Amino acid sequence: MKNNNSKLKRDVKTYVWQANIEELISKIKRVPNSSLTPKYQQLKGCLLNVFVHNNDTRRFKAKDQFVRDLLEVYKKYWKLALLKEAAQKKAENYLSHEIETLLKNYSINFKKSKGINYLEKMVSKELTKRGFYHILGVVQPLRELEIWKRERKKIYTVELFKKTKQKVTVVFMEEFVTNGWADYASCGITFPGGWAKKDALYCVKKRYSVNSESFNVTYLVHEAQHFSDYKKFPKLKQIDLEYRAKLAEIYSSKRLLYTLIENFTAEESTDLSIPHSYASNKIIADLSKKVFNINYLQKDSKKWRKVDKLSIKSAALNLYNEHTEKLLAIGAKKVTGVL
Repeated sequence: MKNNNSKLKRDVKTYVWQANIEELISKIKRVPNSSLTPKYQQLKGCLLNVFVHNNDTRRFKAKDQFVRDLLEVYKKYWKLALLKEAAQKKAENYLSHEIETLLKNYSINFKKSKGINYLEKMVSKELTKRGFYHILGVVQPLRELEIWKRERKKIYTVELFKKTKQKVTVVFMEEFVTNGWADYASCGITFPGGWAKKDALYCVKKRYSVNSESFNVTYLVHEAQHFSDYKKFPKLKQIDLEYRAKLAEIYSSKRLLYTLIENFTAEESTDLSIPHSYASNKIIADLSKKVFNINYLQKDSKKWRKVDKLSIKSAALNLYNEHTEKLLAIGAKKVTGVL
């Protein structure tokens, strides 16, 4: 019988980042256990326990009771939102209520009815006081919570389009307590590899081998492009930022190029609420027009692999230049997006 390990892993990544758990569960239920190795049988079992059997036995590695209680609050919210048992706004209202209850239980002063952003600021202060690094806010389409214990810094010089050099400080994050909602929803298969802030890039150390092309391209180049764009186009929204960063990945890639095309094709979506997937859709559509002269998405990986890599890179550079020209025509300091 055919081994379905790779397909299961790919489906988990695709549908989790699209927050489409209903479709994911529908698919994995049809995968025979006999077609999976023990590791992937365990993954399938974990997903079914979390989202079908209501029997999530995983435990967060945190000695701090406040952190453990906080994680339980977010875990319940993530499940509620992912299974669409409540509309997004109602799910956030549930999260706000549960955070308020948690803060009361720990005698942490706060102002009522100030909203989720305010409450997360109060949570942030408490986590900092307890010695935890963290990030809160939104990783589309859900509220995020990531917590870790250790950081170290290293300076890199990254080459972007047209041999432009971007100097960046990378903060390597280690000893995670939680890697956020995607990690929870995928039973550890996928989670953010890092992000860019205006002062530095942040990297989840366990996600990468720092000498690999994957690190150099899918992390360093991608996030350095964000870092550069934050300065050039300070109001640019996430869809356009992701479009430019993914084009930079393609342009800078070598061995990984065809794999990137396949990954973007697998994750693409026309849902505007999922910026990464929407940007992938636009890239595959625009590259398909440039490379194959068609007005639809070329999803056949065999056809992409027959195209010379330099031709694909040239098309990516042209798309980047065209996108940059559109942004500049509106005004670098005021443009919010053109996609």
